Amino acid sequence: MSNYDLVDPQELMNRAIGQLKTASAEVSPERREAVEQTIKQAEGMLAIARSKGAKELGFRIHDCKYPAPLMLWDESRKAHVCENCGHVRQSAGVRLRANSGWRSSSRRGGGDGTGWMGR
Repeated sequence: MSNYDLVDPQELMNRAIGQLKTASAEVSPERREAVEQTIKQAEGMLAIARSKGAKELGFRIHDCKYPAPLMLWDESRKAHVCENCGHVRQSAGVRLRANSGWRSSSRRGGGDGTGWMGR
């Protein structure tokens, strides 16, 4: 197990960019600007990858800037909150009635265990 296995992926990216910035300080002054520009491009690509990956995994994103920031769940508000601008999107929530179809289907099947599919 690596020391980094338990670290949040976003924190790992931040640490990697920090290491690159530290290393760029040791580059000759003539090349430093080019190296710093390359690091900025890498940061942009990582931000896009984070947003794209989160969207593909089903996370909510907000369109307040590019690349799109995540809408993170705030349990105290019972809502998704944009990590960039603080926009709040209330959750519609899923509510089930006490005797909704899937929860009670096996009990209504006549006792033979087939449930609603055995009818």
